[in-house]
Amino acid sequence: MDASPRRRRAGPRSRPRQTLLCGLSGLAPLLLGCELPSQGPPDQGEDPPPPIVGAPTITAPCTGPPTSGRSIAVTTTDFATGALSIVDVGSAQGTPDVALGSTDAKPFAFGEHLYLLHRFQIDALDVIDPAQGWSLVDQQAIEVDGVVSANPQKMAFSADALAYITLFASPQVLVYDLSDPARPVALAPLDLRPIADEDGNPEASLAMVCDQTLLVSVQDLDPSLGFLPRHERGEVALIDRTSGQIHDLDPTLDGIQGIPLQGTWARQWRLDPRDPSGHTLLVLSEGVERLDLDALSSTWLIDQETLSTVGITSYLQPQAFALTPAGDALYLASYTEDFAEVVVDRFLLGDGEGSPASPPERVLAGLQTSEEALEIVAGTLWVGDRSPGASGLRGFHLGDTVDAPLVPLAEAPLATGLPPYAITIVP
Repeated sequence: MDASPRRRRAGPRSRPRQTLLCGLSGLAPLLLGCELPSQGPPDQGEDPPPPIVGAPTITAPCTGPPTSGRSIAVTTTDFATGALSIVDVGSAQGTPDVALGSTDAKPFAFGEHLYLLHRFQIDALDVIDPAQGWSLVDQQAIEVDGVVSANPQKMAFSADALAYITLFASPQVLVYDLSDPARPVALAPLDLRPIADEDGNPEASLAMVCDQTLLVSVQDLDPSLGFLPRHERGEVALIDRTSGQIHDLDPTLDGIQGIPLQGTWARQWRLDPRDPSGHTLLVLSEGVERLDLDALSSTWLIDQETLSTVGITSYLQPQAFALTPAGDALYLASYTEDFAEVVVDRFLLGDGEGSPASPPERVLAGLQTSEEALEIVAGTLWVGDRSPGASGLRGFHLGDTVDAPLVPLAEAPLATGLPPYAITIVP
């Protein structure tokens, strides 16, 4: 295992001026933490449980986001209000504004329901029932003592009907019982204070359930420096879901050691479809990493040098990625160097054991997307485009071969009402 110590300090690194990026059109303020006030950690009372020395035993597959389904859920916003729109994959027909949204809502699908996580300064969880005409069947506030906005980030689900929500502004993971999926019941949260950085908060982001272990990516951002990453490399914490204890993979080092990533600021991950065990994740950071849960290590699949050939030179540029069902091609959405537009590049992965099988190919340009607005389902690449006067959900047929030219749908873009913000597949 590559065991870089968690508390190691890297030397100075050249980074773009975040204060300039915060004002750029098309960049969601939350993405850069631009509007989030510096907050200390809340008082959580009892001391956290001691760490578990050693690695977890993961036998069951991880529970990743849906990869197939009948619909695509699209949260939309003009950053003054928001809504939810639905696109039927089979007919390629959209139904705008089926439910109320917000200015910062992320959709997550699990079982028979859709969950809307309302984030910065909204802090709420909605439960949407597709069988009842996409009606709102439950809504709960997300409140944490001691913080102005807990700023929930991501949701992860387990086969035993639990939901986990990471928080950007508080060192804990919320836990909900989904025995009745339409009525989530809050349980005791998981305590992340043992892996917090100097400000008392690890800024948790991504989450995924792998058997009895919860994987959480920690960003370790510095509020005093505009929320820049403190370290050259991110990390994935491994938490026992039953006890709440965090695994320490190397007790010879100071602090609690998780799995070190190759790059900083992990923003998205998916299960690798080429691993039938469900123990390999592909992680988008400063490149695309392969996170192996059996080896407890992460290696580059698409490294920074490869991304630089298509103009991706900053950790702020990569935005989202989608995989073909066979895992033989990866589509990466990223900002251009001037952040004026979003482009999509295709990487052919071959057998997935080494670097991409051929140089990347730019397949789309001139887009205005935000958040995770890229999905592949039913042989179609879907992109949520916010371009003024031409916003909506764009679909492109992938063709019969992995390197075939993209063919846009006859009707494009599909209307979503307000401009699309984030999308997910609904099973």
